[in-house]
Amino acid sequence: MSGSVNNPGLNGVANLSNIPFGNIEYSKLNSISKQWIWNMSLAFAKEIEGNIRSKFSTVPIPNGDVTLNGPQLIQDAKAEMEQLRANLKELLEETTYQKLMEKEAQMTENLQNTWKGAPLGIYIG
Repeated sequence: MSGSVNNPGLNGVANLSNIPFGNIEYSKLNSISKQWIWNMSLAFAKEIEGNIRSKFSTVPIPNGDVTLNGPQLIQDAKAEMEQLRANLKELLEETTYQKLMEKEAQMTENLQNTWKGAPLGIYIG
């Protein structure tokens, strides 16, 4: 069995040894995944820009110098990346089977409580 996620012979995952860890095409990702990738790419670009600006802390211009904010950009980028990772971890933890079952049980309980307050139907025979 190949490691591709598009393998038609894949009948399920029995254990960790046969999980398909192939590359997923970008076009097959959902909008949430694409947005996360976009934001992480933007944070990486900000970090690279910060590294470039750090190499040249001041730029001479006529009648003075301009001070660049490289370290601040790097710090902001690292904070954004950490926040994105934390949000992703939180989202993945919310979608575990245990959490989904807890939400389903809560919804069922709320529905039962709603129906307890509703009047019973009248049977006319």
